Amino acid sequence: MAKQIITQELLHNLFTYKDGKLFWKIKPSNSVNIGDVAGCLDSNNYYRVRISNKMYGLHRIIFAMHYGYFPLIIDHIDGNSKNNLLSNLREATHAENAWNSKLHQKNTSKYKNVIFRKERNKWTCRLRINGKNIMRGAFDTPEEANIYAIKLRKEMHKEFANHG
Repeated sequence: MAKQIITQELLHNLFTYKDGKLFWKIKPSNSVNIGDVAGCLDSNNYYRVRISNKMYGLHRIIFAMHYGYFPLIIDHIDGNSKNNLLSNLREATHAENAWNSKLHQKNTSKYKNVIFRKERNKWTCRLRINGKNIMRGAFDTPEEANIYAIKLRKEMHKEFANHG
């Protein structure tokens, strides 16, 4: 395939969308047939597909097919990068995408946005808003801090709040 500008029309000529998957309408190579599922899983757990010798995230192609443009960031609402149902994809900022992330593996409190402050000997909530870390509350247990963190995320992160 020669180098092409990726347009909504081109995407509809290349693929059929069904249930979060894309299927080839053309035969892009000798090893791929019309009707085959498009894309393969990469090392970051995202499905990718090659168009005009360039790899694209399947979620980006699906979004562009339906909305006509490629946003900078596309968020998987349920946090599952393999779930490319159109209803699970939304445009987001970098911050909103981060807010919707799951609990980090290195977290020692077992609760998102809950940290222990040694200098105060208390648990507190730390959220990042507008590029700044905001620390709120002083609690005796991580569970108490988590209850407050959930309330704070709902207030500050709105529909991008992820409590897990």
